[in-house]
Amino acid sequence: MKFSKFIKNKDIFQIIITLFFIGSLILLEFFIINNITSNLSDNTTINSENIINGINTFNGKIKNINKYFLIINPIINILNNYNKINIILDFLKIIFINLLFLILFILVGKKVLFKKYFKKNNNYYIKMNNKKINDKIQKKIIN
Repeated sequence: MKFSKFIKNKDIFQIIITLFFIGSLILLEFFIINNITSNLSDNTTINSENIINGINTFNGKIKNINKYFLIINPIINILNNYNKINIILDFLKIIFINLLFLILFILVGKKVLFKKYFKKNNNYYIKMNNKKINDKIQKKIIN
């Protein structure tokens, strides 16, 4: 038995369910942040050096994990480096990668689109030719 049979107004039900999930995510986020801040307030002996070392090790782990994601490493370099030349070079890398994928997307899209278009167009001409041949045959039969 389907649950959707009992719902009279599906739009209102969808809005209510969406608001319920958003509210539960906000509550979950609140509890997680509250838990993290309570753990940090218990450990008052945290040094800035320990925090910097933790952030650097975390960035190193992200770089090792994301070797195959082309965009993430230049973005991390932009956030970590303070040298303007390196920031500009990494930003140009990101733009180049995005343009490359955009051109690839356009080329693949054109191939698929033209393939479908020519298929439909070819089928149309085949039907029209068959119709013309059938009309000629019927005219010959009538004459």
